[in-house]
Amino acid sequence: MICNECEESQAFPKDIVELESSLGIPREELMVDMEKGKRCILCGSLLEQGAIAQPIEKDSTKLTTGEK
Repeated sequence: MICNECEESQAFPKDIVELESSLGIPREELMVDMEKGKRCILCGSLLEQGAIAQPIEKDSTKLTTGEK
């Protein structure tokens, strides 16, 4: 998962060693949290439900005409 801030700024991933020292969290814990979607995989920040960049879904089977 990627936080909104990283998506908007098109950030590059930080080195795991750099994240470990700057956040003060053991590497193993960081990696587990990232795999579980609890932390941004680019900056290591904790993700809240509203701070997660949502994937864009493209469905070519549905065409929107604006009619209800």
